[in-house]
Amino acid sequence: MPRQWDTLADAGARNFLVVNSPDLGSTPAFRGTANQALMTALSQGFNTALESQLNTLAGAKPQLDIELFQLDDALQSLIANPTGSGFTNVDQPCLSGSTVCVDPSIYLFWDDLHPTTRTHDILAQQLYNVAHDPVPAPMPFLGGLAALGWSRRLRLRLQPEPSGAGSAANNNRPKLNPAA
Repeated sequence: MPRQWDTLADAGARNFLVVNSPDLGSTPAFRGTANQALMTALSQGFNTALESQLNTLAGAKPQLDIELFQLDDALQSLIANPTGSGFTNVDQPCLSGSTVCVDPSIYLFWDDLHPTTRTHDILAQQLYNVAHDPVPAPMPFLGGLAALGWSRRLRLRLQPEPSGAGSAANNNRPKLNPAA
């Protein structure tokens, strides 16, 4: 993948939204099976390697704005708190063999591996929120400081790209921060 990212960046792409892998061990295909731990370990290994590659890319090309969407965390949150999103079944798939459930909107998974349309809608909204980085509403005691920081970031995002890739404006753009 790093080669493709370099190709895109060299062609002028500056904003990257990258999605990591869900924990495959938490899907109906593997949950409760002998392969659950293996699939979780494979997912975690992939995500660790992906984050490492993104950190390398961010260090080599500081002009890029790289956002990593933690799909694994988002899906785990839905599994841990299903009623908060209107799900009543996060363990079984809606489609089982040739039988389809009556109401797919209450299921997290469509089949053994794939989310339902409702799950996709929820995850898409979360992705949208990451990609569009909304300016937060004023907070009671820290609102002023937060607004100043967010407005600076918004101004940097709205500025036209300088012609020099190594310019000071590019060095001040938000970077991937795995510690956040």
